[in-house]
Amino acid sequence: MAFQKLLKEMSPEKFADSAYFDRVFKGSFKEALESKLELDDVTKEQFDLVIQWIYAGSLKYDSPPEIAPSALLSKYITFTRLVDRFDLCGDIKPVYEEVLRIFSDNGHDVLTAEHIRDALKLPVGHDVRNAIVKNCAIIFLDDYQFRFEKELVEIQGFSNVLFLVLKACIQHSSGGIRGSLSYLVLSPSTVDVETRESHTPGD
Repeated sequence: MAFQKLLKEMSPEKFADSAYFDRVFKGSFKEALESKLELDDVTKEQFDLVIQWIYAGSLKYDSPPEIAPSALLSKYITFTRLVDRFDLCGDIKPVYEEVLRIFSDNGHDVLTAEHIRDALKLPVGHDVRNAIVKNCAIIFLDDYQFRFEKELVEIQGFSNVLFLVLKACIQHSSGGIRGSLSYLVLSPSTVDVETRESHTPGD
C-alpha cells in the first residue's frame, strides 16, 4: 500500500521521531525523491496509528465500544510490532499496561494462537511479548488440556520460552522424609522472562 498522501502531510522534522523514516526520507533513496513509501504488509488503519503516535505520542482507536477484547489485543500487539519495525520514539508503557488490563478485565480466554504468533515476533525482552508468554504459562498451569499444544510445534521459539517460564515457576526443596521433595508453584506473572530467555544458549 502506498502512503504518499499521509507522508506528504507529515512535517519533515517529525521524521526524526522514527529512525526508519528518517533514514528513508532524508537519504538518497527512491522513497525520498518520490515522497512515497510502499508497505504491502501494512494496512491504512495500522499506519494511521503510526502517524498518530508520531504526532501525539499516544493511541486512540476509532472503534465502537463493543469491540471484542481479543480484537483490541490484536491491535495493541500489531502496533507494538510497528513501533519496533519503524523504530519509533516514545514510551510504549501505556500500551503494555493496556495489554495487562485486557487480561485483568477479561481473563485468558481472549488469547488466541494469532496473538502468540505475532507476539513471538517481537524482540526478546519486549514487555508485550513477555506479557503474552506469561499468560500462556498461566493457561498451561490452569487448564486440564493446554489449548495451544499445536502452536508449541508450529511457532518457532514458543515451546522454548514457555518451558523457561514454567521451569522458573516450579521451585523445589528437600523434604524431611528420606530426601523427598516438596514443590512450590509460583505465579508466572512473577517470573523474569527477559533474563532467562536472553541467557539461553543458541537463542
